[in-house]
Amino acid sequence: GGGGGYYVGGAVDNQMALFRFRPDGTPDAAFGNTGMSVAPTPYRCWGRAMALQADGRVLLAGGMELGQLVHRVALCRVLPSGELDPAFGENGVVSTDVGERRLAIRGLAVRNDGSILVFGHASTRNHTDRDVFVARYTSDGKLDGTFFKGRGYRFLNRGGDEYVNAVLPRDDGTFILGGSGGPNGDLMLLCLDSEGDVRASFGEGGHRFFRPGEGTSGRLYGRALSLLPDGRIFLAGDDAGNHVMAVCVRPDGSPDVTFGQGGSIRTDLGTYSGGMTAAVADGHFLLGGFSRRDFFVARYVGPSRLQPEVPKVPGAPADPSDPRKPGPVPRPSPDVPEKPETPPRPGVPSDPSNPAEPAPPGDRKTSETGGGCSAGWGAALGFLPLLSSRVPGAGGRIRCRRRR
Repeated sequence: GGGGGYYVGGAVDNQMALFRFRPDGTPDAAFGNTGMSVAPTPYRCWGRAMALQADGRVLLAGGMELGQLVHRVALCRVLPSGELDPAFGENGVVSTDVGERRLAIRGLAVRNDGSILVFGHASTRNHTDRDVFVARYTSDGKLDGTFFKGRGYRFLNRGGDEYVNAVLPRDDGTFILGGSGGPNGDLMLLCLDSEGDVRASFGEGGHRFFRPGEGTSGRLYGRALSLLPDGRIFLAGDDAGNHVMAVCVRPDGSPDVTFGQGGSIRTDLGTYSGGMTAAVADGHFLLGGFSRRDFFVARYVGPSRLQPEVPKVPGAPADPSDPRKPGPVPRPSPDVPEKPETPPRPGVPSDPSNPAEPAPPGDRKTSETGGGCSAGWGAALGFLPLLSSRVPGAGGRIRCRRRR
């Protein structure tokens, strides 16, 4: 955010709200109403995706709920002062009717020409499954009449029940969507261009499905995306159970076999996990989320080509980071104490981070694309110590209990 602070999107009293904080974590009283800006809507609505424009204005989007099975796109733009932008939509707020569909917004992006792309997933008209949703708006908040046959939005079916939970823009003008899809409910990566069309040269006809680990069953949920400097893509998710899963692909969507086992890995946390965010640091992948009612953080060693050169040891394989030539795995440094495992606790909901379920009022977890920030359970990433091994794709993990 401006001035070295940061923004958080969410809701107040079932209305979309944007918050700005100073670098020390205190509310910025100069922004809006003592650090908060609320976008009034006639129905309850939660901010789910943000984007920070180059001029300092902030976009916030979410789904406005008219009924259990009828949602609308809600989009607002906030000035650096915290006031709604009167030049955008109607008094700073835009509402779009997409028919009798249940809708979830998960990503925002601003193009160089000022137009705005909104990503998510929406139920089919008979509510039997979900499709990918993409909409494009002009810089003043009108649906773009040049997008998809003049309608301004579209739905894409990739052969199953699709969820979109994270979006990443790329320098070539394409967008990577991460989530769940396909006939088996696998982890999904999907590549779209700025017209909302599938980029067929990516993966297998524009998408790639993954099911890490042997014996994995049930639907998998892709939760978080991160982009490496060389264009490789990291997707993390879970099985709505004890397992965290991660995949790494090259810019063309082919698996990066130097990561994990053939490009993917599954980690058993021993307890329920969900609500993730991901980042790249020093060639490694950082993953944060929650485990039952505690925070967790894990670090996965990045693909071998990004790793610093390891000194050769007599008798060791030529490339210790090559999973096809595994060397000995060093133990964590003794000056970083291992955190004891927290025993499982009863009474955990089936999947509180399931995108199919509406979030409770006041939930401030957001996704972001093109700027802004991401807040929620993943905020624990900033201060927890990290553990890792030296096997590509392997990772250390710790859990930290929140104060009550």
